[in-house]
Amino acid sequence: YSPQVSRERIASLAAVVTQAAQAGDGVAQTLLGEAGRDLARLAVAALRQLEALDATLPVFTTGGVFRAGPYILPSFVTTLAEGAPQAIRHEPRFSPVVGALFLALEAAGTPITADVLARVQASLPLAALDKHQQKVQNPGDASSA
Repeated sequence: YSPQVSRERIASLAAVVTQAAQAGDGVAQTLLGEAGRDLARLAVAALRQLEALDATLPVFTTGGVFRAGPYILPSFVTTLAEGAPQAIRHEPRFSPVVGALFLALEAAGTPITADVLARVQASLPLAALDKHQQKVQNPGDASSA
């Protein structure tokens, strides 16, 4: 990241690369596979710093790059399992905007309990709950089009 190329600009490229991968571009598919490995290595490094490589901890796949699903997840899962075999990959339960809501609730003195999670989930529209509304179509799966 630099002032010349913003984080948002770099993040927007993930969608372009994903579209190219969907269209069969081998270079784009390779880039996303390597991104999956790199992100898993970052997760393993964080677990190492926590001295938790052998702990059963959740690792959440969040961020726009994970919309690339079948192009990024296999390498992420494999690399995570190699480096931290007890870690368990999870998708976030809510979209990032709901995370902001939780931060606001905590700042207002409301603890985030199972009851609060259930109430939020029951009261929000589906669009706010689904972190990957625009999931990438699984290659060869015309039913998800």
